[in-house]
Amino acid sequence: MCASSGTDSRFRVLIAGLKFGLLAVCLGMLSGSLSSLLFQRLGLESNPQDAVSALMRADTPPLTIALIAVAAVVVSPVLEEFLFRHFIQRRLVRAMGGKARAAVAVAVLFAVCHWNLAAALPLFVASLLFSAAYFRAGLPCSILAHATHNVVTVVAALLQSS
Repeated sequence: MCASSGTDSRFRVLIAGLKFGLLAVCLGMLSGSLSSLLFQRLGLESNPQDAVSALMRADTPPLTIALIAVAAVVVSPVLEEFLFRHFIQRRLVRAMGGKARAAVAVAVLFAVCHWNLAAALPLFVASLLFSAAYFRAGLPCSILAHATHNVVTVVAALLQSS
């Protein structure tokens, strides 16, 4: 019974992580479109992040594509979720007196640290969902949500380069 319970728990974390990640993709697309429209109305350039731009270029060497993909899908989700959710957010929950305030503060920090104004709103929204995943089922869930989001981003960028 215990082994089954552990398997069920891991399965629930897996499903929750995938759901939060796919929701981050959907809401990220919506908020990204709104952000692009706003930039267009203001006469500003709306460029994707450098790594996404590199994936979208047809002349990017295959090794560079592989390194960016591994960094985006494996390294970044683990490091960023540990830093933003597990380290910073956990402390902010206590310091700010609540999960919602801490999640918003971390989402602002997460968006700012990616250094791309055009992507700030989608990153803010994604970060809120990664926080929800963290609060729901812990660090593995937020890492999986983040990785799911980044897999879809990498695949979409590669498809645009074709």
